[in-house]
Amino acid sequence: MKYGLVVTLIVALVLFYYFSQETNNLNSGKTKLVSEADKSAQAVSETAEATDVKTADLGQQQTDNTTTTQAEEPLPEGQLFHHDPIIDMFIGMTRFSVCKTYFSKQEQDQEILASLSDAQRQYLLPHFDDCEENAAHVKDYSQDRLMYQLSEISQNKSLRQKYQSMLFDNSALSEVEAAEINQQISQLAGMELLISVALYNRYFQHEVLPRVKAKLQAHNMNMVNYVASQAMLLLACERGADCSATSPMMYSWCMKYEFACGMDYKTYTNKYFTPGIRNEIQITTQLLKNLFNFR
Repeated sequence: MKYGLVVTLIVALVLFYYFSQETNNLNSGKTKLVSEADKSAQAVSETAEATDVKTADLGQQQTDNTTTTQAEEPLPEGQLFHHDPIIDMFIGMTRFSVCKTYFSKQEQDQEILASLSDAQRQYLLPHFDDCEENAAHVKDYSQDRLMYQLSEISQNKSLRQKYQSMLFDNSALSEVEAAEINQQISQLAGMELLISVALYNRYFQHEVLPRVKAKLQAHNMNMVNYVASQAMLLLACERGADCSATSPMMYSWCMKYEFACGMDYKTYTNKYFTPGIRNEIQITTQLLKNLFNFR
């Protein structure tokens, strides 16, 4: 059971990364997802992103961007972002992943700056400086530590029950279960709202995606997943997630696409998504707002 839960959480982590970035290949046939300017670029790799905040700012940014009932309590030792150790790892690995790429290239004796344009270097160098200053934290929020945290779940009854009930069972939800999860998601904001896609994967697969498919009258589930992922990201942005030009996501896209440097998420989608895709994302975003009673 323990290792089954570990595998499930790793899958959930991948799903979270997918929901916070562009998908590699939608296989949608006739549908184009981005404008002509974006056709020649490969899809953003499924790595999470890291912010350019210094260590002293990390706790405050977490307070600004996520909802917690324990805001007045100090975080446990070794956790920078959240009282729940698993959510803390999700957030930390996301925030520091561009730094991980930076350090990984260094370890492989690859000069990361050589692969960037002058505009990318100018924009990203301050962030790389922050990576150097936060090197110890970057190391702490690693896959190895995630595996350790997952192994600790077996020793923590409350965490074990929480994550097994959310992730391990992939069967359809009862009306009561669906209503309870809906209520829990309706109280989330910012980064926690975005992470809910992974933590409540069972709910999204059985309750959300079928609604999106019906609303869009879609037949291609790759397209449904893509539109739902972008709508959830937009909703998280509206509810406090950092989607600015210096956000985790946009730093990552800047590393891939020079034209993304300096853009916030909304500007990026307005400029490089086709009108049809933007319209479907807006329709789905409104559907999610109604489903979770967001105002």
